[in-house]
Amino acid sequence: MSEDELSHLLAEHDVSVLPYIEASQSGVAIDALWAALPAVATPVGALPKQFAHEQNALIVEKISPQMIADALNRLFNDKLLYERRSQGAFDSYQKFGPEHSAKLWLQLYETIQN
Repeated sequence: MSEDELSHLLAEHDVSVLPYIEASQSGVAIDALWAALPAVATPVGALPKQFAHEQNALIVEKISPQMIADALNRLFNDKLLYERRSQGAFDSYQKFGPEHSAKLWLQLYETIQN
């Protein structure tokens, strides 16, 4: 998938769903956070560390299609819950997004140069 296709998908959706059975880390998770999308994810690999449960995501307890469906229903049937997870995703973007990352790299570079 090209960067343009991924950007389009992220812009056209309201939530990122990561139904992984196994994973170490997910680039899609980072892309979703950088797009300020709340997530529903399984508790595998580093996904629980990439997201903050009940802040910018709902991490299901077990790998189960029903648990993912229940989390999505909960998210979309509770407007306040969705808004809070969306705000949490946006806050994560502000804190860890590409602009912040670039600023940290520049600070490191300046430190090394001095």
